[in-house]
Amino acid sequence: MFSLVDRARLALRRPLDLVYDKPELASITTANLGYLRLRQMKRADHLRVNELRYGEREWLGPWEASAPVGYPVDPPTFEQYVASCNRQILEGRMMPLVIEGDGQPIGQLTISDISRAATQSCAIGYWISQTWANMGLMTLAVAMALDACFTDLNLHRAEINIRPENARSLAIPRKLGLRKEGVRRKYICIDGSWADHVSFAATVEDAHGGFVARLEAHKQNNSCY
Repeated sequence: MFSLVDRARLALRRPLDLVYDKPELASITTANLGYLRLRQMKRADHLRVNELRYGEREWLGPWEASAPVGYPVDPPTFEQYVASCNRQILEGRMMPLVIEGDGQPIGQLTISDISRAATQSCAIGYWISQTWANMGLMTLAVAMALDACFTDLNLHRAEINIRPENARSLAIPRKLGLRKEGVRRKYICIDGSWADHVSFAATVEDAHGGFVARLEAHKQNNSCY
């Protein structure tokens, strides 16, 4: 459990809170929303997102990371999971973000494996409710997160690793123009089996004014996807 000192330190850290409420939301996405928000998760958010995720278990199950067979991995309790997230936030190693549409949770995006020193890098993972899929919302959310990685977090590199079979997720880094760096063989245990992942990446030099601005420009140029 967190000590009072740790809780105070966590509360003093400036949480990431990203909002997109421009009129262009109606052209970048097909969702009927007033705004899209990515916000650092608190305990109450973990409860809401956990409930949403449980309801989407058939939709998300084939893509969920799982404990490898034959390895001594005990799944954490909910309290242990939240404490671990808070510890990693405090240490600057991870940032779990709830994705909200008009105040309601619709998914999650996590900036993880944050490394400083000589690499200044991170990885981005994400999922969205089936109700809100195929509307362009996750593409916008990832664009917002990438911009935050290169500005708010002052990182140099971000990568996204996706199973080759996950066509919906693969479309997002491709739409945003991320660089495909190859395939990582048997990289992560997914739904009980070691799975290959396609690796995409971008550096701050690739941002060219921002990934959200790139989406807006594409829409203005009628380059819809």
